[in-house]
Amino acid sequence: MILNLSDDEILDILMTSDFNDKLKIEEYVFLVFKFRQFYKVLYGNHQLYKIHSESERKELSENLIAKTKELVLTQIDRANLENKMEQLLKPRKLSWRERISGRINNI
Repeated sequence: MILNLSDDEILDILMTSDFNDKLKIEEYVFLVFKFRQFYKVLYGNHQLYKIHSESERKELSENLIAKTKELVLTQIDRANLENKMEQLLKPRKLSWRERISGRINNI
């Protein structure tokens, strides 16, 4: 009798049966209710997985945006430092005061 079977055996019957067996109406109703129960569990697991993957995707995209902004700021800082270095290393004519005192006023 189907009513005495375990959930795994019932799931196996639901997945492999052609339903040509001579079952009573109560047993068919029982199988439909069990199918609904299994479906609710699987659908709930699917929804949890979907919500979890969407939240992970959102978190990863936010991290990517933050890292991109950080990279741009770092590149800007690097370019500014390179410009300052180029200005300091560029040969220029010294004034008489700078030559006599030994100090450069632009540093």
